[in-house]
Amino acid sequence: MKYILKKLRVLLLIVALSVASIPIAHADEAKSDLIAEFTFKEESKHGVYRAQNGQYRSSATFEAKGGPYLEGVDSQGTLSYWGWSADEEVEQYWLMIVPTLGYKNLKLSSSQTSSGSGPKDFKIQASLDGTNWENIDDETLVMSKEKYTNESRLNQKELPSIFDNESLVYIRWKKHTAVSTSGETLEVMVQIELKKLK
Repeated sequence: MKYILKKLRVLLLIVALSVASIPIAHADEAKSDLIAEFTFKEESKHGVYRAQNGQYRSSATFEAKGGPYLEGVDSQGTLSYWGWSADEEVEQYWLMIVPTLGYKNLKLSSSQTSSGSGPKDFKIQASLDGTNWENIDDETLVMSKEKYTNESRLNQKELPSIFDNESLVYIRWKKHTAVSTSGETLEVMVQIELKKLK
């Protein structure tokens, strides 16, 4: 009853934007920076994690929302969550909150995989207020028992420009259906694991 995200990586690659507090190179000298990197090496109070690396490592956070609760972190840096609902009306997701002040041309990448009994379909969405969400990709991320297939990845997906240079941006990996990777209905207490976010 596991859903395993063995190598969930989120990269925000940015180009410096001219803001008074941000030193930048000449306009034709674009650069890329990492905004936030999460490595889950130990348990965090209430399952809320802060980024370990990146420009906004001290203020970027990651957690589960809508019911899934943290069971623990193993020696491999894998987070385990229980409590994913088979009810499609129940919104459940992993949430990253990160500032983007001083940056534009944001890009998002992630790799996910499943053991077979966890949610099959995920939508990637972003918001400026944590309430009104916009799909980052029209496609649905489709999990597979095979590891890291193209259908379960985002590869430097551009975020809409409305998320540039904001004090906070909310990004979520939302359970989209109650169908498991094996094609069956999700069990109410299916376990889900996540390993790395970058």
